[in-house]
Amino acid sequence: LAKFYDGTVIDAAITIPEGKLLKPGMSDERVTLLRQRLNVPEPDIPETAGAEAQVDITYDAPLVEAVKQFQASLGLNADGAIGPATIAALNGGAATTKEDIIANMERWRWEPNEYGDFQVTVNIPEFRLWIVDHGDIAYTTRVVVGRPQNQTPLFNNEIRHVVVNPYWNVPPSIAVNEIKPHLIANPGYLASQNMEMLSGGKVVNASAIDWTQTNINNFHIRQKPGAGNALGQVKFLFPNEHDVYLHDTPSKSLFSRSFRAYSHGCVRVENPMEFADALLKLEPSMNARTLEAAFGDKERWFNLTTRIPVHISYFTLRVDADGTIRSYGDVYGMNERLKELLAK
Repeated sequence: LAKFYDGTVIDAAITIPEGKLLKPGMSDERVTLLRQRLNVPEPDIPETAGAEAQVDITYDAPLVEAVKQFQASLGLNADGAIGPATIAALNGGAATTKEDIIANMERWRWEPNEYGDFQVTVNIPEFRLWIVDHGDIAYTTRVVVGRPQNQTPLFNNEIRHVVVNPYWNVPPSIAVNEIKPHLIANPGYLASQNMEMLSGGKVVNASAIDWTQTNINNFHIRQKPGAGNALGQVKFLFPNEHDVYLHDTPSKSLFSRSFRAYSHGCVRVENPMEFADALLKLEPSMNARTLEAAFGDKERWFNLTTRIPVHISYFTLRVDADGTIRSYGDVYGMNERLKELLAK
């Protein structure tokens, strides 16, 4: 905050104007600013007789590569095309105010004093996960978090188990709002989704029940392990009252999007086996290959000998090593509400 007041912090010191979608090979006046922003040298252009060298405003390969690296570092779609999301990121997001900084500082005040030497952090506004080992980033990947109407809760816990070939136990809200309408329209819906219904621990025939007259939450519904399972091939558990965890997903296409708040509350991991390999560093007899060897149609639980701290957080600002403020969308509106409270 002090640097913000004295001008030391760079808040999008070089602003890239908005404009048409900029693709590799196109010419655009903004290319010069992009080179400055990403520290890409101007290409050598020989002077011709009787004329001064012209500035090359072609969006060329070296600049495209720098943009792709920038996009990838922030979890954006690293295609080199410069649209509104990339421009907002290059400019540090929306203009940062001292109120934004104070709100984020207040959130840091709520965090644990010790994060743990080896820990996992998810930052919802960035749609990204990190494994941090003694202050260094050991691994990072994109994540999909809960929709604004199904928000991923903020809390701290410890990863204790890894489950391979997991059942997906359908939450009551999804059973009522999504499963039951399907059953009324199609009694064979559960079978088509590789799901089963249980009562008292025994499988029952869902197609024989009149769902217009029956409370679906009198039953337990789960999706069996296998292709198409909503949790993919693996989940990472840290038992909590919210029933939230990290997991694989068959819906990989969402990771290519810049905005990734689409789940019912759990956190989907883009590269779960890479994450598992980095996560299990402290385990003497378990790694990603151990988990892969257990792939199949039966649920398998693996208990960690060392619990790994996990922090699900919500910060809309981050400061780069060069002092540049990075601003991320207020996905759940939490930052605005906090600023209003702090202003009172």
